[in-house]
Amino acid sequence: MSNTQRALVIGGTGLVGSHLLEQLDADKHFETIYALSRRPCATHSRIVNIVTDLDTVTGQEDFFNVDVVFCAIGSTIKKAGSQAEFRRIDYELPMHIARLAKARGVKKFVLVSSIGVTPDSKYFYLRVKYALERDLAALGFEQLSILQPSLIMGDRKEFRFGELISRVVMKYLNPLTPTRYRGVHARRIAASMIKEARTEPSGVHCVNNSDILTA
Repeated sequence: MSNTQRALVIGGTGLVGSHLLEQLDADKHFETIYALSRRPCATHSRIVNIVTDLDTVTGQEDFFNVDVVFCAIGSTIKKAGSQAEFRRIDYELPMHIARLAKARGVKKFVLVSSIGVTPDSKYFYLRVKYALERDLAALGFEQLSILQPSLIMGDRKEFRFGELISRVVMKYLNPLTPTRYRGVHARRIAASMIKEARTEPSGVHCVNNSDILTA
């Protein structure tokens, strides 16, 4: 593997994505870093931010000339407004970019998913996440790293009442919670994503919450 890599980030305006861009900007292992986003990302000295709608991307753009794609896209059904719109954001857009990246010869794809994904979950959110993991694996990247964090901790730009309550509770319960279910800060997830990208390609690799906590 070469000493440096080129990276493309989608989802850079979110909680995990913002930490990811900050860490990539400081990591000289990554010589070129593109961030695709619908609205401007935070300004970083080495990040090339392309503001565009992801579903308009064709695959012919220069920013697909990279070694790894990081996907930190994540919404909620409430924020999206409907199940259909949530699926479009959390499944269709990542799959669209992934298909284009694979066609352009990108070798690595690093995804933030969720703990508890199953095809028969009673939660639509987890069924969509499962479908994304399954269909990304079918594309055949040389390396597909799937991070499956528990509750994501950190300060979001938008207010999510349910997560606020969960974070307050987890502040006191986290030390007593098994590492598989323990809340994990977004910066650790970002660090784990970068750690995965810096490994040699090795097929599909699921990174559980315990492993993320040690990144």
